[in-house]
Amino acid sequence: MRGDTFLVRPTAVGASGFGVAITDKSQIALATPIKTTTPSGNTGTGKISAGVLMSSTFVAGPTTLSYDATAGEFSGFPAGEAIVARVNGVATNYVAGSAIPYTPPSEMVLEFGGVSVTISGTPADGDQFTVGPNASGAGDNRNGLLLSRLQSSNTLDGGTASYQGAYSQLTNLIGNKTRELEVTTTAAGNQHRQAVAAQQAESGVNLDEEATNLIRYQQAYQAAAKVMQAANTMFDVLLNISR
Repeated sequence: MRGDTFLVRPTAVGASGFGVAITDKSQIALATPIKTTTPSGNTGTGKISAGVLMSSTFVAGPTTLSYDATAGEFSGFPAGEAIVARVNGVATNYVAGSAIPYTPPSEMVLEFGGVSVTISGTPADGDQFTVGPNASGAGDNRNGLLLSRLQSSNTLDGGTASYQGAYSQLTNLIGNKTRELEVTTTAAGNQHRQAVAAQQAESGVNLDEEATNLIRYQQAYQAAAKVMQAANTMFDVLLNISR
């Protein structure tokens, strides 16, 4: 109805839901789910990067990329997967099953099957590079390193703030607001005490002051009684004289 209000606090009990999901450190996903290898039989100077996972879906099995020096192209990409090749920041899309041209020693980024790898150097004819799942992940901490970089990476507030910066801002905000409330509370307390004192000065009862007033009134009454007694005595004397 008109005038109804609603309070929405989606994070009010967020911290109470924190808990430890696992206790076995071997289950911590520190390794990246993909890996690349260069066979020892390669004779060229071509290199392939460790690879970056671009989505939760990636090649299910190892993919071997072979270089044909005569044609100047890589082949062997997984069937059914479109390919994007980036050279000097310019992206070119290729349909699944295409061979990708490569001109040594330029650097080329290949994106396919949910992964991204970089080819560089001058591979020899027949050189191969393998991209596939990182089954064991032993000795691989790339995912852990990426996770640690979130502390200083600008991923919040539209890419303008990091977790560390946002936490510092939140801490400063809470500190400033706390200090502001302390000052406001002190000022309000002083105003309350002054108001109470002013009210008591107008309508309050001070027992010490009232006791003093009673003594003063008593003494004034006794003095007035003495005056009346003296006047009565003088009046009697005058009456006696006239007789």
